[in-house]
Amino acid sequence: MEKEQALQALLDQVVRQGDFIGVSALYLRDGKQLAYAQAGMADRERGIPFARDTICRVFSMSKPITAFAVMKLWEDGKLDLDAPVAAYLPEFGDAEHTNLTIRQLLCMTSGYGYNDNDSVQSAGLGRLYDEISESFTKVGQRTTRQVIAEMAKLPLLYRPGKGWRYGVSADILAAAVEAASGMNYRDFLKQNLLDPLEMVDTDFYVPEAKRGRFAQAYDFNSGAAVPNVVNRLGIQMNMKSLPEFLSGGAGMVSTIDDYAHFATMLMNGGEWNGCRLLKPETVKAMAEPLLNAEQRKIFVGQDTMRLGMSYGHLMSVCVAPEESPVPLHLGEYGWDGWLGTLFTNDPATRSSLLMMLQRNGPWDRLVNLRVGVKKILWE
Repeated sequence: MEKEQALQALLDQVVRQGDFIGVSALYLRDGKQLAYAQAGMADRERGIPFARDTICRVFSMSKPITAFAVMKLWEDGKLDLDAPVAAYLPEFGDAEHTNLTIRQLLCMTSGYGYNDNDSVQSAGLGRLYDEISESFTKVGQRTTRQVIAEMAKLPLLYRPGKGWRYGVSADILAAAVEAASGMNYRDFLKQNLLDPLEMVDTDFYVPEAKRGRFAQAYDFNSGAAVPNVVNRLGIQMNMKSLPEFLSGGAGMVSTIDDYAHFATMLMNGGEWNGCRLLKPETVKAMAEPLLNAEQRKIFVGQDTMRLGMSYGHLMSVCVAPEESPVPLHLGEYGWDGWLGTLFTNDPATRSSLLMMLQRNGPWDRLVNLRVGVKKILWE
C-alpha cells in the first residue's frame, strides 16, 4: 500500500506540474499486482480521464512482440536465426544484402536505420513513409511485403554485423514471419500470441467500438502540449483503419493490462494462465545481450536511459546496473515506445513494470519520471 500511495502521489504531481497530460503505471510480481496508479487525461480535448483500459499507441513496444513471433518460428523449426534473410525474402538476395541474417535484424546490427540521418538510405525511407502516409486515404495501400521490398532496394549504412543502428529491422522481420509461416503477420500474432494471452485490445488499429478509450497523443516540443496528429514511420496516428502495412517495429496499440499479460508470460518462462507459448530456454535466449563492446558503445551513445544496458532480441538488457541513473538490476530486460510507454521485466525479483502515456518531446521529464517510479518500486 505504501508503494502504491507513493506511486499515485508521483503521477499526480507530474500531471499537476504540466509535464504529462495522462499516465498510468502497473507493478507486478510473479504476475500479481502490487501497485497500480493513474493520473490525468487520456484525451484532454474530449474530457476523457486516463484509465486502466485506455488504449495507447505503443510504437516500439511492438518490437518485443515481433521478437516473440520470430522466436516462436525458430522454436518450431520454421525459421533459422543464422540463415540469410534472402532465404525467406528473396528480394534481399543482391550482393550488398547477401550476408544479412535474421539474427542481425533481431539485434539491430543489420545496417538498416530509420529516416533520421543524412544518408541515401534515410532519404529513401523518408520518401517511402511519405508514400505510405499519402495512401491512407486512397485505395491500394502497399502491403507489408511490398513495403519491405522497397526497403531491400536501399543501400546499407554498414556491412551487416559490423555496427549498430536502431531502425527498420523489426519491420523486415515481420515480413520474414509472414514468409516463414505462410500467414498474414496480424493473423500469426492473433493465433500464436494475442488470443492465447487474451490481449483483447492489442492490434494494428482501434475499431470504432473502442475509440472512446483511445488516448490522444501530445507533442511537448514547443513547451505547451498540443495534440500530435502527424503520421510517423508509415503509421497512421489516428489508427482508424486496419493498414495493409503491418509494422513489426512500431505499428501496434495496446493497454497496460494487455501488455502485462505479455510481460508476465515472459517472466514465467513462456507460460501464462496454464497456457504455454514458448519453452523456458527460448525465453531465456530472448533476454540475452548480443552486442560486442564496440556495438554496445554505439547503442548507449548519449542516451541516459541506455546507460548500463546492452541490446538483444529487439529489447535492451541490463549488463552494468552501476552505470545507470535509473534503478536497474543485472539481467533486467524490456523496451519502450516513442510516446513514452514502457515495459521492463526483472528476473532477479520476478517483478514487472509497465507504463502507459502518450507524450513526445524533451526526454528529461520522462527520464525523471522513470527514475522516480523505479526508486519507489525497485528499491
